[in-house]
Amino acid sequence: MTETAPLSGRVLSLAVAGLGTTLVVVAWLLGGETGRLVVTLGAAVAVAGYITAFHPQVVFLAFPAALGFAPFMHVPFTDIPIMLALSAMLWAALLFVPVAGIRLGWPEAIVAALAAVALCSVVATEVTPRAAVEWVAWVVATSVLIPLRHLPPALRTRVCQTFAVSAGLGATLAIAIWVGLPNRV
Repeated sequence: MTETAPLSGRVLSLAVAGLGTTLVVVAWLLGGETGRLVVTLGAAVAVAGYITAFHPQVVFLAFPAALGFAPFMHVPFTDIPIMLALSAMLWAALLFVPVAGIRLGWPEAIVAALAAVALCSVVATEVTPRAAVEWVAWVVATSVLIPLRHLPPALRTRVCQTFAVSAGLGATLAIAIWVGLPNRV
């Protein structure tokens, strides 16, 4: 048996959704190219936030699927690597998994030490905006071990199974392309 929101909460939710949708449509229609880009990015962030907060298991399963099947893919219409976006979403999704508890141990200490050594390397070579972005992306992607390590056992098993299946599918596609899959595919 599921519990439903009281009528006033549902009415308020519908009113907010209706007003938000109306504002998005008006901004899309009246805004120029920049306005449309802002609306599109805002809508994408809102959808990602909703999925992360209310369906965190989707994020935890999308990460190994992308890692196994298409690790070099970018978020559509951007230059943001999908693995970077999903890695950041993993940290946020961990907040919404009720039985996940962070316990700091040796793996977390090793990741922190690696991040510190990498930061020293960046500072020693050359501090540029590009180098800083690359370091942050590397730290986010490397530290993904931490939220995955603290998942409930059943979800962690599903994450591993999803990675195994998607890696197998990715390898099968790669072999088919190497053997000579038609270009139209």
